[in-house]
Amino acid sequence: MADSVTRPTVKIAVLVGCLVLSVASVGFAISGPASSSPYTEFSILSPDGDRLVADDYPTVGDDDGTVVVRVTNHERSTAAYTLVVAAERLDIADGSGLSVRESREVSRTTLELSDGESTTERVDVLALGDLSDDPNVRVAFWLFRGDAPADADGAGAYRSLHLWVNHTAPDAS
Repeated sequence: MADSVTRPTVKIAVLVGCLVLSVASVGFAISGPASSSPYTEFSILSPDGDRLVADDYPTVGDDDGTVVVRVTNHERSTAAYTLVVAAERLDIADGSGLSVRESREVSRTTLELSDGESTTERVDVLALGDLSDDPNVRVAFWLFRGDAPADADGAGAYRSLHLWVNHTAPDAS
């Protein structure tokens, strides 16, 4: 008789133990620290009224060639950056890709951001001098941690983006 009473008691104890363990696991998962890695957001945006969008970038012939570069620090501590903007004239070979024929620095900006802080920098991507008439030109945006090399070419950049200079207006149809 003692054996028949012990079996249900053990089953109930195991069931209750599993339930308590499940509740504790869910509680830990909800209240535990976030496990995301530190990072820096880096984006190219264009003004659209009073907001910024990742669309409708300037075209040669536009009245305003301004884009906005946004940098947001999520590194969990204050971080220093250098933003280098360069115009790159490219050789485009059929099937073999791109090679940079000429690179010219357009601007260089030093930034220091606290954790969670954002900043924006306005850049005129159409003010490229004699490069603005070449259809094989892109604007490179290189973000370096700390100081950038004096002759920065994108090698060693922490983050990099590029924007092709569009020489024709989008089709209105």
